[in-house]
Amino acid sequence: MNMRKNIGLRLSQARKVKGLTQEQLAELASFSVSEISRIETGRAETPLTTLQKLCDALQIGLDFLLYDCFPDKTGFTNPTIQQIMELLSSASEEEQKVCLEIIKQVHKLSDKNITS
Repeated sequence: MNMRKNIGLRLSQARKVKGLTQEQLAELASFSVSEISRIETGRAETPLTTLQKLCDALQIGLDFLLYDCFPDKTGFTNPTIQQIMELLSSASEEEQKVCLEIIKQVHKLSDKNITS
């Protein structure tokens, strides 16, 4: 699958997870519905500035849209880490930060248990 189609699929997925229609996303990001449709179907060459505006409207990181563009996806071979990455990729930036803090706290606790 080509990069434009991957980006379009991820955009469509993120929009649906947020419960938005193409019309609502177009309004939030100040684009036409036809432009959103062309991007989601992979028919449009989309500048990064446009993708960033869409990401801002959806409150997601640009990396979420580009995630499937890389052949190795996460770069991790551990299935547990791959699952964590999948879950985090659809979380908002705020949710990702909360998860990071939780992981840091768990890591601190396990460090204390190892040294005790």
